[in-house]
Amino acid sequence: LVAQVDAGKLNDSAFLHGGRLWDLSFADYQTLAKESEYASWLAAHGYGANHFTVSVNQLNEYEEVKQVNDHLRTAGFT
Repeated sequence: LVAQVDAGKLNDSAFLHGGRLWDLSFADYQTLAKESEYASWLAAHGYGANHFTVSVNQLNEYEEVKQVNDHLRTAGFT
């Protein structure tokens, strides 16, 4: 898989959310899945954030998780 990636794309920050930059056979997916669920998922979907974590315990301005969720929704993180 690594050999299929255009090395020129690695210097562009878009690489981190560029999706899958390689072809993946089902056999290769299965081989990876035997070793690591994460490896097979990354091989199938490529680079791209699918979730984020917010450390709500470090946010002093909110007393409830609902307030954090409301703020994130208002800011467009839905």
